[in-house]
Amino acid sequence: MTIKDLVTRRDRRRMPVRHRERSDLTALHDEVNRLFDDCLKGFGLTRPLDSGVVAGKEFGPVVDIQETGKDIRVTAELPGMDAKDIDVEVDTSTVTIRGEKRLEKEEESGDWFLHESSHGSFQRVLALPAAVETDQAKATFKKGMLKLTLPKAKVESSSSKRIEVRSDAA
Repeated sequence: MTIKDLVTRRDRRRMPVRHRERSDLTALHDEVNRLFDDCLKGFGLTRPLDSGVVAGKEFGPVVDIQETGKDIRVTAELPGMDAKDIDVEVDTSTVTIRGEKRLEKEEESGDWFLHESSHGSFQRVLALPAAVETDQAKATFKKGMLKLTLPKAKVESSSSKRIEVRSDAA
């Protein structure tokens, strides 16, 4: 009979467990990896031939939303894209930005030839902080920056009405 047989099932969870100690070199390696991951996390750098993947995630534009007294302004960073590759759809409470990014590169020199291509599509749906007038929305695209101006909808004065609740006794 072993000590393990004498311990009840409930007490087995509380038994001390010996963990294998990590070497100093392994701990240093893990710490350096964590530091690099933390430092490079916010850069969003793309790798060559990434098929629309940015740092392990699908490509999506960086977006700012600003609300003023009369409108909502949305700014999206879309570097390397053309206006013809971007589609914007607005309804009263959301904006959808879609696009497709293509990159082709060819180089030839002497006895070597290089052809690289990558592409990827994205869709970003943004909830708006207020209702907007869709028929007056405007979009401009210049130097990789998409700017949307969405006039706020005029809020009709809300009136309250008391509704009688009837009992349906049958």
